[in-house]
Amino acid sequence: MPKATTKGSDGPTGNGRMKIDGGCHCGRISYEADINPDYVIICHCTDCQTISGAPYRVTVPVKAENFKLHGQPKIYIKTADSGNKRALAFCADCGSAIYSTSLEDRVVFSLRLGTVKQRAQLVPKSQGWCRSALPWAGSFLLGSSMLKVRLPTDRWLVLAPPETARMQ
Repeated sequence: MPKATTKGSDGPTGNGRMKIDGGCHCGRISYEADINPDYVIICHCTDCQTISGAPYRVTVPVKAENFKLHGQPKIYIKTADSGNKRALAFCADCGSAIYSTSLEDRVVFSLRLGTVKQRAQLVPKSQGWCRSALPWAGSFLLGSSMLKVRLPTDRWLVLAPPETARMQ
């Protein structure tokens, strides 16, 4: 009988696992983790947009027992509109966002994909908070080599490898 997993966790140990490592830009914080690459997600919530300075944030969850942190990040406590609080960890020297987790039960850490050395291999499988997505952000195709963007002129720009880019 398969083991039950917690939604948002890094899934069962065994098949589909991947060892990753990463760290901040200046090198003062590093980590190793054992993750399930099927749980990579894009978050479009307005908090992620504001805090990351980007249109969305990409994360991968990891259970505490599968996460080894080296260095001491600075912690910022974020309070969402719902009242939920999250601990956001970042490097105090270079500002790189490393992870977020709950305040009390630090069972799961959401690693920031930009800090993962193997990030090119971690394709997002889902998106969350899509109602907050910027109008153009939902127009790309996940898992595809093409990016489709709707232009203000109601035409679509399809970005692909240089030899195949075209206007539609």
